[in-house]
Amino acid sequence: MGKVLLEKLLRSCTGIRTIYLLMREKKGVSEADRLKEMVKNPVFDRLRAESPKILNKIKMICGNCESPGLGLSETDRFILQNNVNIIFHVAASVRFDDSLKKAILMNTRATREVLNLAKKMVNLDVLVHVSTSYANTYHKKIIDEIPYPSRVDWRLMIKMAENLDDSTINILQPKILENYPNTYTFTKALSEDIVSEESENLPIVIFRPSIVTGAYAEPIEGWIDNFNGPTGMLLGGGLGILHTVYVDENVIPDFIPVDTAINAMIISSWYQALAFREQDRKSLVINACTSNMTPVSYHSLLENSLKVAKIFPFYRMIWYPFVLITSNKFIYNINVLLFHIIFGAILDILIRLKGEKLSLMKIYRKAYFANNAVSYFMFNEWRFKNGYFSSLDKVISKEDLKIFPVMMNQLSYEKTIKEIVVDLFGMKKYLLKEEVNSKKIQQARTNLQRLFILHCAVISIIFLSIILILWICRNRYQILM
Repeated sequence: MGKVLLEKLLRSCTGIRTIYLLMREKKGVSEADRLKEMVKNPVFDRLRAESPKILNKIKMICGNCESPGLGLSETDRFILQNNVNIIFHVAASVRFDDSLKKAILMNTRATREVLNLAKKMVNLDVLVHVSTSYANTYHKKIIDEIPYPSRVDWRLMIKMAENLDDSTINILQPKILENYPNTYTFTKALSEDIVSEESENLPIVIFRPSIVTGAYAEPIEGWIDNFNGPTGMLLGGGLGILHTVYVDENVIPDFIPVDTAINAMIISSWYQALAFREQDRKSLVINACTSNMTPVSYHSLLENSLKVAKIFPFYRMIWYPFVLITSNKFIYNINVLLFHIIFGAILDILIRLKGEKLSLMKIYRKAYFANNAVSYFMFNEWRFKNGYFSSLDKVISKEDLKIFPVMMNQLSYEKTIKEIVVDLFGMKKYLLKEEVNSKKIQQARTNLQRLFILHCAVISIIFLSIILILWICRNRYQILM
């Protein structure tokens, strides 16, 4: 989301003088080098082609959200306090398996530090805190566009993370999380608490996107740069790697394209800045969710994704694409044994004989733990009230809506199918680095036909083998009798 937000602000909000981007050193790569690498990302291709000099508006600020005071120097803090009008607090660790200590320092304490900085900004118009629509799902099936108080004191949690070691906190973690599914949702809930409690006299937007997917239209159709959310599942199925998923197929998940979310975020920041000036000083909470607009179940999503993947196949398919969906944990584990462990071990041997380095068993291990980690969301369904979100296209002019399309009244089943096609081509181009052309697609279709014949042959052999084994066992039983 951060990259798309940065690109959209630079390209469409031409009145911006400077964007201060907080960056940290990572894995031995300096902040300056990270920035240089980031702007080479394809998401900035359009910007570089149309207005390359506009990238000079980005000013890097060295800092670290895991450090006290965001790791800012006094000079940089002074610059921010006297020059910033709008804050977009997007930084967070979205990993579900982070230790509680790390998640609190990164997601919760950092939010407090951003609020403390905001209070000293002399020209602040609005602060947008990006949360998640799943921060408050632990006790409610209906999530409204209002702040929800956490049952845990965020001050105590920050103090605990600052003073106790990981091993001690890990012992306490099950009791602290209780009904929260992971450290991510727990610490984002605490962050919302901070924003709600500490935002007196501050113009605040709490922006809650659901599961963010690839770009629908901007800046490039299908752009995506990670395997998070449904991407890993759909890509694994289309490549013929993933063959079983533990999910309630009737559950309707909630997805939002990244460009829709970013446009909505920018519009809501503008609206709140104006409302605050007009003495409407309450925080604005936006549930950026779409499941009530396009209710597509997991079954429909997987079924249609596999159909599309067979029309436009991936070039490096491991096997013929098929995915068995089950909500029965015992059956899921049997499927994992048959189609991932046994089948994967055989394919691993064949892959190594070909001299390739791909390890299916490592992929299946990650897929198994990932499926278990997100099962809470794949077996539960929430109703997200999104009245403010669905009204954002009504608060701006038609001219501005062309620049910041939010597509609130354009969602349909057909559009969802188009999203799947767009996402698939995005995965091809940006994740697998596949060249998209008619010749390559035709070759992939030919390969798909071969894999289908091989798939049918293997299934037939297995089926006939089972019948033969049962026949032999039956005859031996009769002889013994």
